Amino acid sequence: MEQRKKQLLATLLSLESFTTTQQLAERLGVSEKTIRNDLKQLDNWLKQTTSAILLRQPGIGVKLEATERERDMLHFYIRQIESVSTSESILDPAKRKRWITQALLKQSRPITIQQLSEQLYVSKATIRHDLSEVEQELAAYGLQLDKQPHKGLTVRGSERNKRALLVKLIGQTTQLDSTHPYEYALVRHAVRTWERRLHVQFTDESFLRLCTHLVLALIRIQQGHEVHMPAAELQQLRQKTEYPLVEEVARKFGKKLALAIPETEIAYMTLHLLGAKVHYTPPQDAPLDATLSQLDPEAIRMAESLIERVAQMAQLPLSQDKELFLGLAIHLPSAIHRLRHQLRLTNPILDEIKQTYRYTFEMVCAATITLEPVVGGQVSEDEIGYLTLHIQAALERCQPVDRAQVRILIVCTTGVGTSQLLATKIRRAFPDLLLLGSVPMSQLQRALAQHQPDLLISTIPLNELAVPHITVSPFFPEADQRKVADRLRAIKEPPLAETAFPTLHSFIAPHLVLLDLAAEHPDELIQAMGQHLVEQGVVDKAYPASAIARERLSSTYIGGGIAIPHGTIDHIHHSAVCVARLNQPIVWGDETVRLVFMPAVKLSEKERAERLFAEIVALVESPATIERLMRAPDPQTWLSTLV
Repeated sequence: MEQRKKQLLATLLSLESFTTTQQLAERLGVSEKTIRNDLKQLDNWLKQTTSAILLRQPGIGVKLEATERERDMLHFYIRQIESVSTSESILDPAKRKRWITQALLKQSRPITIQQLSEQLYVSKATIRHDLSEVEQELAAYGLQLDKQPHKGLTVRGSERNKRALLVKLIGQTTQLDSTHPYEYALVRHAVRTWERRLHVQFTDESFLRLCTHLVLALIRIQQGHEVHMPAAELQQLRQKTEYPLVEEVARKFGKKLALAIPETEIAYMTLHLLGAKVHYTPPQDAPLDATLSQLDPEAIRMAESLIERVAQMAQLPLSQDKELFLGLAIHLPSAIHRLRHQLRLTNPILDEIKQTYRYTFEMVCAATITLEPVVGGQVSEDEIGYLTLHIQAALERCQPVDRAQVRILIVCTTGVGTSQLLATKIRRAFPDLLLLGSVPMSQLQRALAQHQPDLLISTIPLNELAVPHITVSPFFPEADQRKVADRLRAIKEPPLAETAFPTLHSFIAPHLVLLDLAAEHPDELIQAMGQHLVEQGVVDKAYPASAIARERLSSTYIGGGIAIPHGTIDHIHHSAVCVARLNQPIVWGDETVRLVFMPAVKLSEKERAERLFAEIVALVESPATIERLMRAPDPQTWLSTLV
């Protein structure tokens, strides 16, 4: 429990009469709004944990009503809760579930529901409820919660999958450099050594992820948990140039930690080294052939294939974009390795990518089908998100750029695709700026001395720098553009987005609006909407099945209770959009949906398709419009709401 909420609970326990939120706010030194929010969370926690209740009387205040035994228990809780985790709020169900998942993964012996209840100071019923969601997360990583009567709970599954989930959870909560400083220092030095020996520069994000994987590997080996690996995969990794470098470092780890590191663990570390994203900037004006000779031939072929497919969809000469080609050729070797060896990569900005660049994301989803035979399976949506950044940057480079004046340096931690996209957006918004390049945080001081920029535009906060700097999102939304414009005092504020949805309206006819449809599952609804498009002559009969297959790859939920399932463009006769308003919301992945658009848009409609997806995303941000659509009595009224 957070310190402030502990103080609030202690204060209420000490008072025998009603007290106002204002008095509590003054006593704890916070706002009344904060107190009201804390009281709401505290009330929910008390209902789950004890029979104590918060009494509220309008105009009088709030009072904790509890028996003496319950008060003693709550006092005991306040004293003991520090032993759980000072960084976790056990009042927060999401954080509590993460804590439970980590506890289950780290335990060598079964742990009981009673033990979890006592450690977290919540009821066993609450733990059982939490475990149902914990099981779902475990299942997503190929793990199973084993419930042994009279013994307790354990997690069954491969050590590789357990580590993958632990890395995800660690990334959400605490830093290993503070909990295991010695191991982290050893690993950090080793990774920097690999950079020098291999002549590469890891992205800041990739550097941290690689360190986390390796530190966790050392911890798990010390605890007696060893990774198992098929003989064929082990033999394949032994042949890699990187394997001897990892083996050399592993021997040093073993000596310093008095630890025997098995060969499978050396191969496991090699896997993650090969899967790390690198930041590579070819020398300025370097011949293309010289640059390509340093890159993986397979990645070059895949980059050419992907660009050809996207260029066909976008109807743009992307094959002439050298920056796109090099960016993909640099990104793909590690991506291919991750996909072949099923190394999970969490894209921290995936939701923002899908929300901001939906049209491009869907194009890349369709285009990556050409990569599946090479990588041996589907390309994950996290990987598709990173590829989308490369493609989106190329699409935006198709716009003309004027000669620049003011000197700008970009600081970006997440890799080539993100930095290219941000650079392109800055060029388009501010054509009078001279972009000197993009560097990771680790190269900033050297770049400052070399380029002497007038302004830094960074995706992470920069502290104690004499050079003027601005922190922006990689997506460079209008709010960030205004921040830059204010600093430069030269660019007008971008116009506000329109509130109407003319393009969306133009794709929909009254006979394609299905109101108050009944469905129990997304597949059932997608099949019904697809079949309706077939009957109207918009698509061929294979379209519904292709839309269901597309949904398997990545959820098309976009927020606001809206989803946009769609099939393959090859099955479209002419462009249109089918709409379904559900009579009851249905579960769509992890969300709830009540309004569904099924776009069927031909390649020749590229510009309108981009506006269509942009307007659907804008609709998500207009809850008032959505509510009017949900109340419209007939298709014609429904359509008139969009204009």
